[in-house]
Amino acid sequence: MRALLNRLRDAFRRRAIADEFAEEQAFHLAELERTQRERGASPEEARRVAARAFGNDTRAREELRLQAGFPAWDNLANDLRHAGRGLARRPWLTGSVVAILVLGLGAAATIESLIDAVFVRPLPVARPGELYAAVVSPPRAIDLVSRGTVRRLEAALPPDSVAAYGGGADGSVQIGAQPALRANLRLVNGRFFAALGVAAQAGRVLADADDQPGRPGDVAVASFAWAKAHFGEAAAAVGQTVFVNRVPIAIVGVLPRHFREVAVGQLTDLWLPAGLQPRLRVSGNRSSIEGDDRPNDPDWNREERVSWLQLLVRVRPGEPVPDGALQRAWEVQRDDAARALDDPEDRQELLHWTWRLVPAPGGQSRFRESFRTTGWLLGGVVGVMLLLVCTNVSGILLVRTMARHREIGVRLAMGAGTFRVLRLGFFEAAILALVGGAGGWFLASGLLPAAVRVLAPGQDIDTGLGGRSLFAMLPLAVATAALSAAAPLAWISRVAPLAALSGHGGLGRAPIRMGRMLVVAQFAIAVTVVALATALGTGLRRVLDADPGFARDQVETALLNPADAGYDLQAVIPMMERLREAALRVPGVAAVGFSSNGILAGSQSSSGIFVRNPKARVPRGQYQHDSVSPGFLDVAGIPLLRGRGIRDSDQPGTQRVVVVNTAFAREVFGGLDPIGQSFGFDAKPTKDDWTVVGIVADVRENGLLDPAPALFYTPLAQWQDRGPGFVAVRFAGAEPALRKGLREAFARAEPGLVVGDWKSLRGRMVSDLRTPLVTARLEGLFGGCALLLAASGIVGALGYLVILRQREIALRLAIGASPGMLLRGVLGDSVRLSALGCVIGTGVVLLLPLLPAVKAVLVEQPGFGSALVAALVAVAAALVAGLIPARRAARIDPNLMLKAE
Repeated sequence: MRALLNRLRDAFRRRAIADEFAEEQAFHLAELERTQRERGASPEEARRVAARAFGNDTRAREELRLQAGFPAWDNLANDLRHAGRGLARRPWLTGSVVAILVLGLGAAATIESLIDAVFVRPLPVARPGELYAAVVSPPRAIDLVSRGTVRRLEAALPPDSVAAYGGGADGSVQIGAQPALRANLRLVNGRFFAALGVAAQAGRVLADADDQPGRPGDVAVASFAWAKAHFGEAAAAVGQTVFVNRVPIAIVGVLPRHFREVAVGQLTDLWLPAGLQPRLRVSGNRSSIEGDDRPNDPDWNREERVSWLQLLVRVRPGEPVPDGALQRAWEVQRDDAARALDDPEDRQELLHWTWRLVPAPGGQSRFRESFRTTGWLLGGVVGVMLLLVCTNVSGILLVRTMARHREIGVRLAMGAGTFRVLRLGFFEAAILALVGGAGGWFLASGLLPAAVRVLAPGQDIDTGLGGRSLFAMLPLAVATAALSAAAPLAWISRVAPLAALSGHGGLGRAPIRMGRMLVVAQFAIAVTVVALATALGTGLRRVLDADPGFARDQVETALLNPADAGYDLQAVIPMMERLREAALRVPGVAAVGFSSNGILAGSQSSSGIFVRNPKARVPRGQYQHDSVSPGFLDVAGIPLLRGRGIRDSDQPGTQRVVVVNTAFAREVFGGLDPIGQSFGFDAKPTKDDWTVVGIVADVRENGLLDPAPALFYTPLAQWQDRGPGFVAVRFAGAEPALRKGLREAFARAEPGLVVGDWKSLRGRMVSDLRTPLVTARLEGLFGGCALLLAASGIVGALGYLVILRQREIALRLAIGASPGMLLRGVLGDSVRLSALGCVIGTGVVLLLPLLPAVKAVLVEQPGFGSALVAALVAVAAALVAGLIPARRAARIDPNLMLKAE
């Protein structure tokens, strides 16, 4: 150990040691000279004899240098310096390689950071690895439990172990005398923040006392961003009173800046005790079971039959996962819900549900599941792009390495060793990859926010590139360096020194075959990506041009939620009438209609029905429904095919009527005439059954890429459920002026009501296709990059093929071949290689849709036409790129080449 420490110390004071050695050397030489002069030798003879007696000065210095450091590390450092100097002497080649790496690694870092933020990054809470999420089997879209289940689980587990939270919901918030604003609200149990281990940055978090049954605290905790936006400084929000859905609420704390949400993609402005649910009428996601034995309690905190809370449970080290406690806590809810079910099959299905806890350090998120397919696709596209980057860099480095064959031959002949030369080649690739990785990381810091806006519009995702992304970039850069250096190192390992010194590569036609294979592979990949982008873009255009079942133009729409503004169901109908009258006074407005869910608004409702006619094709089932005002179907341009629509006379106390679409009529009634048929929500007929009075055309209400659902429409006056959430206005004139007039009219008629997300129906169509449209644009962008990289591969690969064949080319020119003939020959070679790649890429395009992940994002299957378009573009790119090596071949001077031989 002492020797190691001494060597380490000496490694940092080599100059001082060298000076000491020179001083001691001079002293000994002087003594030896003096001794020789005393013996009678002349000064010159004394100096010569002293130097001979002292020994080899250079060798002594080398031995001293080896003893004063670490030779292996010194050799590595020398190789790194030599590699860096070699790259610096060729700035054009180095810059082009770094530019390719920056683009490829920047795209990879951007997508990796996005995937990390969505799927991998844990919640910013204390010890996120201890968090488990409650899920049910068989799986459902959202795993919800009642408040009673939460309380029983809290009693069975250690304190501060259960974090329960409702679905995010929009709310109306008024600060002082300012107009009402829309805010994102989330109801949580009192121990929510204590269970997660989140402390307040200012004030305090919610406590269990704020959420006691019967006496909830009228308090809230604000997010850092919301508090800062509305009060200037986050801490200034503490102690302020705001009106949430017209209820005064005191803000008692502000959360830390880094804590954004428990669900990826969402953003909560105000966190409130779950006990405030009946007063605030916050209606997030819920699943309720109605029964004839008693009506459900409007306070969800007291109702076992309403499931509306998700669970995160903290399991501390050494404790078993409490699956059994969760199942027992839910069984009371299960039994109460089972008693309300009339159908034996539904009851048996409910009794077989099983709850368990699964690790969830990143929390739960619906967006995460919906983004999974896109994430896989993006990962695949980036992988393909990195493959293209590596092949291009490898081709360029191979050209450079083969151009240095004489230098490599000299090194090998002088005893450098194959490993030492291979290491030098790898260091050059590693330096390029690390510089490209650093540039790519900085490029990704600018691309990531744009990628989130494009790929995940409306989602709140952390776009910061932290240490995790930087740490992930290092192995990616090293892997890129290894792949890029593979071909040059393979060439170096087989170089014969004498052949290299004589000017020959020493590999016969192997490099030529390798270069051709690289070009073919790059064009196959490029054609595949471009063909998929073409097919996706063509399919989306056809979807936008197809008839969706509703009017595309001259219909303006918006979203609203009367419950946010404190309206109860009895006040909804008068409110709609005031809004309708206000809208009709705006110039250009022809008609106004309201709907619970709307068209392409991201809202759906469904209920189980029992058809009363035993001859029906489907006597019972779960079907989507929507409650609409009189005239809504006409405003939206949904054609009435038979019977009548919803009328003003369809009021409470009159016969309950429905209008069904053709998909519902066909699926439920088959060959029966739907008009006059009836169904209900209970297994037995009741006075509240619904009678079919009309049939309308099918509408792609949920999404343009989804089939039209089997759907029935009820009058809003007869079944409001949660009130209107969608307003449609038919107009004539300019859309921007109308939108401004409607906003002002609605604000004057109902100042406490927040109406937002204004879009025409055509605008909603474009928004609905935003994800596939973005995918198509990304595919097109990556396809263009792939073609650019493939074209650069043509330049690099054919360029070194020209270098390898320059003697052959010189001989041809010497015996009479014209430069034009050589130009055409190289261009023909370029076209042949690209054509072979196009054939392979076409085959891949036709086979790729067999993969589920690819098929899921394609609107229509890519055919031969898409592949042909991509192939023609690729061949054109090959022709342009082939001009550079072709002109180089045509300019070879045979006299100089033959003289060099």
